[in-house]
Amino acid sequence: MSTSLLDEILKGEEVLATGRRAPCLRAPHSAASSHARLLRSLVTGRSLPQALPCTLLHEGRHLAMLDPTARQPELPLEEGTQLKLPIWLVKSLVGRGHVEVQLPKCYGPVWRNALRANAGHQDLGSQYENYFDVGVQLLQLVDENELGDLGKELLTGFSSRFHGLLDAALNLTDQIDSSALKHKLTLREKNIFDTGRDASQGWHRWKSERTRAKIEPSTLVGNKRKHGAQTA
Repeated sequence: MSTSLLDEILKGEEVLATGRRAPCLRAPHSAASSHARLLRSLVTGRSLPQALPCTLLHEGRHLAMLDPTARQPELPLEEGTQLKLPIWLVKSLVGRGHVEVQLPKCYGPVWRNALRANAGHQDLGSQYENYFDVGVQLLQLVDENELGDLGKELLTGFSSRFHGLLDAALNLTDQIDSSALKHKLTLREKNIFDTGRDASQGWHRWKSERTRAKIEPSTLVGNKRKHGAQTA
């Protein structure tokens, strides 16, 4: 995408910050519509793994494009509109006082209790592919009264899952199907699991090769021992 085209794309957080029509370069109607569709696809796409629920704190002029149910994207969004926006946009809007973030259900009391009871059993990967990373960012975006001990519980949950998945990775055999286990993991946990599995397999290969091959002593060591015996 060219720099000139980027300059013309509607910037949602800047539109919210002004009462004017749009703080961006004017473009032909067809081009502006195309850019609006592009922005809408970026922030309302169906496959947004890190989208957060939030509430608009005031009217958002010409930002109906952020609402996937809106039929006329050029209309304003009403105060109190419920949206799901990607973290990269939410962080900017929260910092400017435009939206308020709600704690996602998978970080609420029910999920926290389940995480405390049996962290390794929870399918966190289906909620957020970066569950713990998103949770850490929520600590800066959500009201602390709603957060409670989320930070401490995330740390405890991650630690518990870490030890469990590392133990599974190091004791994995070719006869065990790991797909069911990996399905529940976050991206970071999958990387840890794969690293542990590769290390375990490498060690077993080395051990197997070591038992088949006769280890010969270094000639340097042999000569040194012979020299020591002669001088004695």
